[in-house]
Amino acid sequence: MLVRLSYPPHSDLTLFMNPFASMDYNNWYVLSTRPGLESKLKKSIEVLVGDPVTLYLPRRELCHRIKGEFQIVTKPLFPGYVFIYKELDDLLAKTHHSPLEKHLHPVRYNNTLAMVREDEMAFIIKLAGINGLVKASQAIISEDHAVTIVDGPLKNLTGKILYINSRKRKAKIVIDVLCRQVTVTLGLEMLQSKQRKPYELKGNNSIINNHTQAIRPPPEP
Repeated sequence: MLVRLSYPPHSDLTLFMNPFASMDYNNWYVLSTRPGLESKLKKSIEVLVGDPVTLYLPRRELCHRIKGEFQIVTKPLFPGYVFIYKELDDLLAKTHHSPLEKHLHPVRYNNTLAMVREDEMAFIIKLAGINGLVKASQAIISEDHAVTIVDGPLKNLTGKILYINSRKRKAKIVIDVLCRQVTVTLGLEMLQSKQRKPYELKGNNSIINNHTQAIRPPPEP
C-alpha cells in the first residue's frame, strides 16, 4: 500500500497520479523489519514523522484453505520489507534514539544505503499497482493438465512463472530486487478446479521451495 503521510509539493504529487506513465521509479530504498511487523512499522512512521514521506508496502492475495474451503487472504509481497521513496536519510535522523529505531533497519551494501534499480522498482509497482496489491489471478485447467491464465497479473508474466500448483492454487514467480532474484508465491483462483498433479512449466529443472527468499544487498563485484 502506498502511504502519503502528508501532501508534498504539487510537482512531486503528480508522480503518483499515473503509476504507469509518470511514476518516478528512481530513489527507492528498502527498510527491513521483523516479518509480521510491516504494517506496524508503517503506522509507527506515520505517527512519528510529520514531514512528507512516501512508503510503499506491496501485498499479495493468496488462496488459503480454511475449514475446508479456499478463502482469499492478504500477505506482504516481501515479508519483512517496506519501500521508502527519497527521504530515508531524514527518516533515520528523526528515528535516532527513538523506540522505533530498533525495528527499522535500512538495507545496505558496503555500508552504503542500497537503492532499488529503476527497472526493478518499475516492475514491482506495475505488478502491484498504485494501491500495492497483487490480486489473485484466474486460471482454467484443461483435460490435458495444461493451466491457462485467463485474467490477473500472471497473464502477462509467463516468462517469470517458475511453477504452478493448481491443487494448492499457488504460482511461484521470480522478481528482481537489489540485483537479486527473489522467489514469491502469488494466489491463483481456479475457474475450473479438479484434483490434479501440480503442473510445472517446461524448462525448469527443479521445484523451488515454499519460502520467499530474503532481500539482500547485491553481491560484491
